[in-house]
Amino acid sequence: MAAERGRLTARRRGAGQRGSALLLMPAGLLIVVLLAAVAFDVSRLYLARRELVDVAASAASDIAAEAIDPAAYLASGELRWSQARADAALREALARRGLEGDVRGSVSLGAGSSPQVEVVLEADVRWLFARGLPGGGATTTVRGGGWAVFDTF
Repeated sequence: MAAERGRLTARRRGAGQRGSALLLMPAGLLIVVLLAAVAFDVSRLYLARRELVDVAASAASDIAAEAIDPAAYLASGELRWSQARADAALREALARRGLEGDVRGSVSLGAGSSPQVEVVLEADVRWLFARGLPGGGATTTVRGGGWAVFDTF
């Protein structure tokens, strides 16, 4: 008799739980979709940063060659940088890659025993999915930099 009573009690307890896992499935699916959307947006930001670093390093190399004042170098062998030539070379490097309207940049010219060029670029990257989430903005600014050293051997 006690065994029957135990089975009946177990059946009654489980009777109200039927289908409760079915109610949890949409909530679990929603969480998985939201996490995938955030992962996708963050990977886009990382990709944009890597592209800016690549363009900045390439532009720094170009600027290192183009920003030298050739007249001063030929006359005295001294390396003199021209900020105007460096800025023009940066604009040209961005235009070659089709980024002149989307990317902002600055060039720093260093002097000394081994002069160097440092390029810092930044761009606004649009969020695709995260802007629909509470507190999500429309864009995020991504920065990337590169440098080149001029060696005279």
